[in-house]
Amino acid sequence: MKKLYAFLCIAGLSISAHAAVNGISHHSRANCGGFNESVSWDLLHAHWFWVDSNHYNATTGDILCSMVSDWQNTWRNAQYHAAEGYGGWGVEGWHWMPDSRGAPVLQQHEVVYDCSIYDGWWNY
Repeated sequence: MKKLYAFLCIAGLSISAHAAVNGISHHSRANCGGFNESVSWDLLHAHWFWVDSNHYNATTGDILCSMVSDWQNTWRNAQYHAAEGYGGWGVEGWHWMPDSRGAPVLQQHEVVYDCSIYDGWWNY
């Protein structure tokens, strides 16, 4: 059992080997088997992040869920909604970080309709 656990841990790490390990990643995902999210993170360092995420009906455009994080000094700031993303959703995410004077700077903005982790995942 310990060998199976070790194998699963190593496999899980290898899948995300580049995701926010070499720097900051900002991304949003929709319809991911039960969740929608917008997340900013860096596996190795804490940063000041602010993440806004609107989750909406992809057909009508009606916003059904809106989440705002406020500033957080953390390695991972996620606006995450479980039991929501089973199809037909869109997610719009805004990812902010402060500049050297503390003023907010939009780092990334995206609108997504699928669970692809490519958009924003590798931006280091």
